[in-house]
Amino acid sequence: IETLFFPENVDISLQKIISSSDSELFLKFASFFPEIESALNLKNYSILLPSHASLEKIGSFDSNTTLEKFLKLHIIHPSSLKSLYDCSSNSGIQTLAENINLTCSKISGHRDTFLQIDGGADNGVRILSRGCTDSESYNCVFAIDRPISLSWLDNHQHYHLNLQGVA
Repeated sequence: IETLFFPENVDISLQKIISSSDSELFLKFASFFPEIESALNLKNYSILLPSHASLEKIGSFDSNTTLEKFLKLHIIHPSSLKSLYDCSSNSGIQTLAENINLTCSKISGHRDTFLQIDGGADNGVRILSRGCTDSESYNCVFAIDRPISLSWLDNHQHYHLNLQGVA
């Protein structure tokens, strides 16, 4: 081969990237919810994508509302992509799930990136790899080691009572 030609631009949708992975189950779940399916079709949204095998281990959900919230936890708002990509700990990473942000940290001594629910339990997921588009509609797919669990949300109200010390 004397000459090899590369196209200047390749436009690959987020859905095509997901469907080329082993996580088509995620797309199947997303197809039940127009808001989520729309976000995946819109440009600039990114996704935290657990593997098909890890999704199968979850079992069942209590309701469609629970499934919808679960899926929304894995979709990253465009305004937070840079924070996630750079793993900046200064700002929360906004998900499509209302009022639920993630935090990012680097595991010391490793190149691994770790995500947790901001204010939630001390559980999290590791980002295994990432791939991003290079077009004007910048979005990324982050492969994660397991799904973010709804059980990691801290939905309990905590009341603190300050008592004066008794002498």
